[in-house]
Amino acid sequence: MEELKAKLEERDRLEKEIAELVSVLTGPGGLGFHGGLIDKEGFPISDVEKIISTRQARNQLAMKRNDLRDLSELLEYQLLDLHARAKAEKEAKLASQTTPSASTSTSTFTSTSTSSTSTTPSSTVTPTSDSEASSTSPSSQPSPEPLPPAFARVNSVAPSSPASESGMREGDLVFAFSSVTASNHNNLKAIPTVVKEGMPITVRVVRPSSSSPSSSEVVRLSLLPRKWEGRGLLGCHLLPIKK
Repeated sequence: MEELKAKLEERDRLEKEIAELVSVLTGPGGLGFHGGLIDKEGFPISDVEKIISTRQARNQLAMKRNDLRDLSELLEYQLLDLHARAKAEKEAKLASQTTPSASTSTSTFTSTSTSSTSTTPSSTVTPTSDSEASSTSPSSQPSPEPLPPAFARVNSVAPSSPASESGMREGDLVFAFSSVTASNHNNLKAIPTVVKEGMPITVRVVRPSSSSPSSSEVVRLSLLPRKWEGRGLLGCHLLPIKK
């Protein structure tokens, strides 16, 4: 838990540093994330210090975004693992509480079977305990947890847009857009609240599997809102899924 807490604090620090760099590059006098270091008239900037500081800020921003993406992926796996272990411990505890009653019924059945088979050895049957039956029955195997419900469908993705660069596709079903889910999207009105220029967003979608079109697969996208040739910061159009 201490290690996980430290990583969460590191993520908060990276997000704060990224926001500061974005403010430097996009604020008054900033030269943006991309493009040549020229003035409004197309001439090279004469301010050498500004050129150096802009290049440094761009490089630092790129590195910190990569660090944040890697850290976010690691945190996601660790949180899922923590949840799985907690669930397994809970199930084991419940199983241990029900084991005595199951063993009592089994022993009673075994003694009865033994007495009946003493006169007819050829018909001896070894009873199967509840625990053994559950381990061999296919229906008793734990099934994978269902995915959260999708709340939006990707209606279109503009070419060369941030959404297109993230790998988003038309027809993708979105069930997580950063912290926005089916329970709080408010008819998609919550999405703009998590979109900030220069701040990576984790988007989780469901789409037909590339290996088996009849099945689906979950895809994790890293979407970076930014200014581009088109409108807005994303370049995609989402439609709410009606329940």
